[in-house]
Amino acid sequence: MLRMIQLAAEEQAGEQLTNVVSSVSAYLDAIHVGITVDTAKRASFSQVETIPEPMAASLTRELDETPRPLNFMVFDISASTLGVTAAEVWRSEPGASDPKCYCLKNTGDTHIGGLDMDDR
Repeated sequence: MLRMIQLAAEEQAGEQLTNVVSSVSAYLDAIHVGITVDTAKRASFSQVETIPEPMAASLTRELDETPRPLNFMVFDISASTLGVTAAEVWRSEPGASDPKCYCLKNTGDTHIGGLDMDDR
């Protein structure tokens, strides 16, 4: 399936795509993240990066222009899970359009989320 997605994206982009960034659930451990990376490599991606879903969501917000890194926590509440990421984000130089990020702590719970919270 991932290979089919890659081929469709390459057709639309008009070029070969060999790098991929995949968001992963906050509650996945290193073994499961490794499986995600291995799967992408089997689909012929040569460079594979992963980012926790809450951190990926946080990078969509507008960052303040400050001379120091911004520390924040992101909660990702879905239908059946809760993901939490503490992160540090900064710009390499004033006005730079690409933020740099570092995940300080990432965790989650598969038994807390939409229906579980509604039931309580």
